[in-house]
Amino acid sequence: MSHQEAIKFFRDTFDMQICNFLDGMLSWLTGRPFLDPYKFDKWLHEQHGNYEEAGHSMYSLLAEHYGKEVADKIKLLID
Repeated sequence: MSHQEAIKFFRDTFDMQICNFLDGMLSWLTGRPFLDPYKFDKWLHEQHGNYEEAGHSMYSLLAEHYGKEVADKIKLLID
């Protein structure tokens, strides 16, 4: 996913800027947008509480609340 695609995806999906969650160093090294999983996880907890206690992983929470396509795209941005 290109930087422009990631910016649009985040804006359209979460109505916020992806720059709040990017890992600048890894994005620079890999040449693609690279999401910081810790920053994004912190935001997910603010939105959905401690989802791990309910038996969810980040992926399953995203799939349930935002759809599998969103969960897959976030996975691509983290891996």
